[in-house]
Amino acid sequence: MEELMEEPVDIKEELMEDLVEVKAKEYLDRLRDILTFIETEQAEPISTAAKKLADVIRQDGIVYVFGTGHSHCAAEDLVSRAGGLAAIDLIYDPASAGEFGMAKAGYMERLVGVGQTTMRFSGISEKDALVVVSNSGLNNEPVEAALYGRELGVPVIVITSVSYSSSHRTRHSGGKKLMDLADVVIDTGVPFPDAMIKIKGLEQPMGPASTAVSIIVGHVLCLSIASSLLQQGARPDVYFSGNLDSAEEHNLGLWKKYRGRVRAL
Repeated sequence: MEELMEEPVDIKEELMEDLVEVKAKEYLDRLRDILTFIETEQAEPISTAAKKLADVIRQDGIVYVFGTGHSHCAAEDLVSRAGGLAAIDLIYDPASAGEFGMAKAGYMERLVGVGQTTMRFSGISEKDALVVVSNSGLNNEPVEAALYGRELGVPVIVITSVSYSSSHRTRHSGGKKLMDLADVVIDTGVPFPDAMIKIKGLEQPMGPASTAVSIIVGHVLCLSIASSLLQQGARPDVYFSGNLDSAEEHNLGLWKKYRGRVRAL
């Protein structure tokens, strides 16, 4: 914890509760604005991406999802969960996902060659598809992941903040940005620097948006994939909640069906 400021902000105790409520409401309002942007402005790219991914699943392929840092949370939340599609697998790099510390993860995702190595051992093949989640889309590892997908010839879907990525220089050794390598870009609309709420007395804003928004975008995409499959006459494999009495038999059947194809199981 940082030391107390020499000149603490003068906020009367009776106003503190109101201040907290105001900031919480401001944060939720900003999130609602972003979700409205996704609903109104990103419906077309989400639909386009969903059709591409549905075609892959219908032809017995797997959709691989990848993210580093906190974007890893958005990727992992799509895999083997209640209400989730069974034909989704996680590409997991523990070092850049924060398993050995988030500070280290921030450095790992910038290193040259890590993304290519991660992808090489991921299990992805020519019949599959790749979704890469990265708020900035500027670091080496997610860019290398997308490059690998393009070289493999699979559909590459990117979930990123276009405004964030457009306004900053890439860290990729070859000068690429993630959004430039996508077949379809889904723009989260998250503003720089991600944290959105300013509080008097703090230089650094709080209330980050990228992880929460990316998770929602991922599930909207999955819902659209399922709808596209059903429109094609194919029934998607979807997990039940493990807390339902009838779930175990159903989910066990899916685990058996996808074991060996989905490494995260």
